[in-house]
Formats: sequence, C-alpha cells, structure tokens
Amino acid sequence: MGDHLVMGVSGQALKLIPRESYYISTKIGRYHHQFDFDYKVPRIKASIQESKQRLGLDVIDIIIIHDIEFALVNKQWNVIKNETLPYLMSLKQSREIKHIGISALPLSVLKQMVEELKQKYPGQHVIDFVLTYSKFFLQIHDIEFALVNKQWNVIKNETLPYLMSLKQSQEIKHIGISALPLSVLKQMVEELKQKYPGQHVIDFVLTYSKYTLLDNSLVHYGNYFQTRTRSPS
Repeated sequence: MGDHLVMGVSGQALKLIPRESYYISTKIGRYHHQFDFDYKVPRIKASIQESKQRLGLDVIDIIIIHDIEFALVNKQWNVIKNETLPYLMSLKQSREIKHIGISALPLSVLKQMVEELKQKYPGQHVIDFVLTYSKFFLQIHDIEFALVNKQWNVIKNETLPYLMSLKQSQEIKHIGISALPLSVLKQMVEELKQKYPGQHVIDFVLTYSKYTLLDNSLVHYGNYFQTRTRSPS
C-alpha cells in the first residue's frame, strides 16, 4: 500500500472481502517527500500504527523495509540492522505482523543486506522475502496494451503455455499478470478459466496506482474476491 488516501479507500473496500482471502503489504522507511527516509523505530512504529488504522486491520501480513539502497547514502544502513529489524522481529514474535521483507532496485544491495544479516543473526530467520522491480521479469506486464496491439490471444495461446511449461519443469515458481485497469485483469482471469478449465494458471495479479483507487473502483470487485482463498501462510 502506498499513499494515505489510497490506503484509506482500500481499507473501506477491504471490509467487503473476507480477511483470509488476501494478503496486505505496506512499506516503511520512505515517506511522502521523495527523499524523506527514516528507518528509526519511532517513525517506523508510527507508520505501522497509522497503516493499521487506515486499513482497519489488526495484523499486517508483510512489512517491507523500502528502498534500502538509500540507507547506504544517508548513513542509515546500520540503523536498519540494529534498530529497524529487531523492532520488526519483535512485532513478528507478537504476531502483529507476519512477514518481513526488504526492497531495493540493485540486486547487489539486497544481497549485501542478506549476507550481513546472516552474520549478525546466525541461525535466525530474519528476512522472509526480497523485492526488486524492473521492466524485464517473469510477470506478464501491462497486459492492457495487448488489447491495443492485438497480442491478447498471443498471451493466452503462446506466452502462458510456455511459462506453464517452465513452471512444470520448476525453472520458475509462479506466474503473474499486471495491468492498471482491474477490469482487464478480471477479463484475462475469466478467459483463462474458460480456456484451461480446472488448471491453476495465474498465481497472482498486480495492479498499481497512486490516486486511481479514489474512485472506489476496488469496491466493485468485492463479490468477485469473496470467492477467492489464498494459499496457506
């Protein structure tokens, strides 16, 4: 979750959806201003509490320590290791959050943090996942444009069968699709249910916005998600 207004609207929409049918993640460390970074516990604590209130949740599934490459620049790298993570680990212990993640653009930064944490917390499971982002990854990206350039059926008839074969051979683990309009994601999922009956094709869908959820568009999909169940934690 990102912007506070979006988070508030999402919280209203989530009231319509069974809690066991979705995961919620939110970011900490980087805030409203482009270069407002603060990984210290007082700011982290306030941020998490605010997220819970806006989302109307007692437990957040995933907390992401966001854009940690900037912690190298603004000298907060050790703050993350010595303050942020111990605090999040205590929240995980008390079951206020379920998982801890880190995000960065450079893979080298993520690797560096993981390696240093292995040294600092030997034998402990500290980081549950890492997140990076780019245009070239195994998510079928921006599928709404496939409607425009007449590649919609290419995705269904060529791209997905190929990715399913990679998943079958365990070269990849999950397949996702992304788009800005929720209606496009729903259309693809429904068409795949018809094309591949009884098969589990899409593992996750991703949409992204800053203010587009302010029109309450997510609310209209409440009934659709009520029938969905997530994988066990």
